[in-house]
Amino acid sequence: QTCALPISWLSGVAVDLIPEDMTRAGVTITGDIEPDDMQTIERTMTTYGVWNQICDTIKWSRLYGGALAVMLIDGQQPSTPLRIETIGKGAFKGLLVLDRWMVEPSLNDLVTEYGPDLGLPKFYTVTADAPALPRMKVHYSRILRLVGTPLPYWQRVMENLWGLSV
Repeated sequence: QTCALPISWLSGVAVDLIPEDMTRAGVTITGDIEPDDMQTIERTMTTYGVWNQICDTIKWSRLYGGALAVMLIDGQQPSTPLRIETIGKGAFKGLLVLDRWMVEPSLNDLVTEYGPDLGLPKFYTVTADAPALPRMKVHYSRILRLVGTPLPYWQRVMENLWGLSV
């Protein structure tokens, strides 16, 4: 019983250290964007806690073997593919972090287009007891999907296409 506290503390450090280090300072935006627009993007990311939500997504993916950050776009249906050109000014409302146990991946409807999402679920249905968006169907183009430890194909199938906890 005396080892329970140090082990859980040490596990917490193992899960949290890397995500906190990765997201602590955000990013530097560069390119052909006007300085005022860069400041607006940075201010919006701070207002909506984007770096905190990305940090939580990484933490939960490491802890549970997978997590999603759902882009919250006002006035759009989450079940439709994201088209960046249709996002109006002020429509981005932040990210909703959901761990792998709060969503049901569409294991019989997978992405068939070539690219990094090939073979992954096309949709994720939020569980009825999730804290937000209950029973909502979300298209894969509207999420940031992270896994903990990646697995070989058949083991990944056993885990509903997720990974393992770090």
